[in-house]
Amino acid sequence: MEPEKVPFLCNQFNLKKLIFTFYIYRKISIFTYMNKINYTKIAKQLKVMADPKRLKIINLLSNGEMCATDILKEFRVSQPTLSHDMKALVDGKFVIARRDGQKMFYALNPDTILDIQVTLGDICNEDF
Repeated sequence: MEPEKVPFLCNQFNLKKLIFTFYIYRKISIFTYMNKINYTKIAKQLKVMADPKRLKIINLLSNGEMCATDILKEFRVSQPTLSHDMKALVDGKFVIARRDGQKMFYALNPDTILDIQVTLGDICNEDF
């Protein structure tokens, strides 16, 4: 059985392209979207992100999918500590995980990243 593939590798170019596309869509339906801000959801997501290691992991994954071993090389932490942070990012839907044999691979979830960017822009009443 072939391991589940991550449907979209989120690199900086693709992320910027998606943001622009979503921005155009958002301008068309701004009044509908603004009435649907879920403050509890965004607060929980920001709480997950409010850790320097997790922010760095998100930044690393913005260049594409990475193996857990490669992510671990970027930090001075134990494997269980990294696993705890990765679980928080996966549970928060920031990251998509897939197993290939005994290795775990992680990639950004572009839907969640875009949702946070747009929602924060709306809350702050700023255009990005």
